Formats: sequence, C-alpha cells, structure tokens
Amino acid sequence: HPHGIKVRLESGIVGRVKKGGLRLTLVSSVNVPGNTK
Repeated sequence: HPHGIKVRLESGIVGRVKKGGLRLTLVSSVNVPGNTK
C-alpha cells in the first residue's frame, strides 16, 4: 500500500527533525522518488 508507506515516511521525517536536520535530508530524498511512482 503506497499510502501506508507515505504515512510512515512522514512520521519518520517528523521524528528525525527533532533528532537532527541531517537525517531529514536523507528521508526527503527517498520521499521525492517514492512520490513520483
């Protein structure tokens, strides 16, 4: 289910933001290609 993956990615992004912005960049990169598909 792509919808479930998207929600999980968003949740991970929020958690990473609190831990550090460096990880957010990595997650963002994965979200860009995932959204296209």
